[in-house]
Amino acid sequence: MRYKQWIAIGLSLLVLSGCSSKPTVSLEDATEVALDDSDTTVEEAKDLDAKEKDGEYVIRFGAGNGEYTYKIGMDGIIKDRSF
Repeated sequence: MRYKQWIAIGLSLLVLSGCSSKPTVSLEDATEVALDDSDTTVEEAKDLDAKEKDGEYVIRFGAGNGEYTYKIGMDGIIKDRSF
């Protein structure tokens, strides 16, 4: 009986520890989000510049219809975009 209680406590702690961490995306993932949002492929993007700055990702690139700048949070959410 005591063994089952320890297993239940251990599983509860494991679940709770997984919930407390914030999801983060990679620079490559953020770049893919920006390209997808602008309906641009990697092949179509010109002068693609992606970097991390001040706790967010900044992705800049040109396409056939203009220049894009995206600011994407570490959670993968678009914070700002300009065209």
